Amino acid sequence: MAAEPKKRPEKRKTGTVHPRHTLRDDAEKQLVHAKGGAPDQNVQTAETLIHELQVHQIELEMQAEELRR
Repeated sequence: MAAEPKKRPEKRKTGTVHPRHTLRDDAEKQLVHAKGGAPDQNVQTAETLIHELQVHQIELEMQAEELRR
């Protein structure tokens, strides 16, 4: 088994470090709010992948917004 590469914290424009998990948490909250509830724990694989992609998309949008500031 190959070890997973460590995820480096992302630097914000202000010079402070913004941990990736915080961006993910914020993106999860936005997605839950947009859907009106938490994702079902018994979701099928396709639904899980869609959820992960939606969260990642929100993360990227948040990063882009931060870069525009």
